Amino acid sequence: MVLEENKNDGFKKEDAERYARDILGLAAHDTNSAFTKIIGLMNRMLEGKSGVMDAEAQQRLTYIAKQISELKESLDDYFVASIPGKDCLKETVDLYQNIIAPLCNQEYFKEALKAKNITHYFWPDKRIGGKVSVKVNKGLTKSIYHNLLSNAIKHTPIDGLIIFDFSDDGVTYEFSVFNSGRPVASDKQESIFDLFESEGGLGFGLAAIRKLVRKHGGDLRCEDSMDGKHPIFVLTLPKE
Repeated sequence: MVLEENKNDGFKKEDAERYARDILGLAAHDTNSAFTKIIGLMNRMLEGKSGVMDAEAQQRLTYIAKQISELKESLDDYFVASIPGKDCLKETVDLYQNIIAPLCNQEYFKEALKAKNITHYFWPDKRIGGKVSVKVNKGLTKSIYHNLLSNAIKHTPIDGLIIFDFSDDGVTYEFSVFNSGRPVASDKQESIFDLFESEGGLGFGLAAIRKLVRKHGGDLRCEDSMDGKHPIFVLTLPKE
């Protein structure tokens, strides 16, 4: 869907972005309240207040409660980050160990990768001192990579390839996500980060995560692979 300015009624893209931010903030607030109630109910069930559960049911419920709690934390962080001039809480994390590896080990992504027989590689041989430390909001950074990995899987063909790469220029870290799908047209490599610009979606994802990356003092861009046949999404972050 591509949003165009309507000169007859004075509608502008900036107005739509402001409206979308307000709606998303409201949705995050209301969803947060619902999640709080659900987590409370699950905890009571795990405490045995709704009857006895077998070990397998307890394990599954514990896993679901953990995932919902993490999503709730991400919504809290996103709500704060969506407020102009408001900074998000940051902590030092190892991007590979604390963000990317756990994400790829989630059942959802493991099944999605397996369903398309996608091979994926990381940069472990390039990591300095065994880790890459960045000062970020952990929840928001998970959301950033969740979106990048989801997009990569979506656009990677069956038996394809996804590569997470890393470089260090001394001032910033550069993280890239390559997939063996079709390249993004050169005239779209910037506009895909605009709100409401999307192929087959509402156009919130890439626009939102670029704003989150910029909240961390970094940036996000799209470029071609060296042979010009595949897309690479490049994320930069200042060194700790």
